[in-house]
Amino acid sequence: MSDQSDIEARIAALSDKLQNRMRTAAKLKKEQKKERKDKLRTQEVTLKKQIEKYDQLINEGFAEIAAEKSDHSETYSKPKIKSPKSSISERMSPAYKEDIVGRSSPRSTIVTPEVPSYTISFVDEEVKQDS
Repeated sequence: MSDQSDIEARIAALSDKLQNRMRTAAKLKKEQKKERKDKLRTQEVTLKKQIEKYDQLINEGFAEIAAEKSDHSETYSKPKIKSPKSSISERMSPAYKEDIVGRSSPRSTIVTPEVPSYTISFVDEEVKQDS
């Protein structure tokens, strides 16, 4: 009987040892899960801080662009387009201006700038062709 009781005692001791190991493994697993959650929370906080920094950087960039646009609009003005008549009259030579001042319709004749004495009248030619 001593063999049997000896075996039973060893089985009980091994069983206790197994229970201890199982509790230790469960504690370790629980600790690992807790550490993993803490690590994820820390990563989440870090990512939120990074997002806030980038949001701040983006907002500052937009503000700088808006400030530059307002600065440029105050210091630079858009060029004004002059009317074609004023630009043509500014480019005309004084001799040409003097030549066409006395006429009733400046569009009826063309004065060549090389030889101002020769004039061609389109009105006369149109009248001759119609008749």
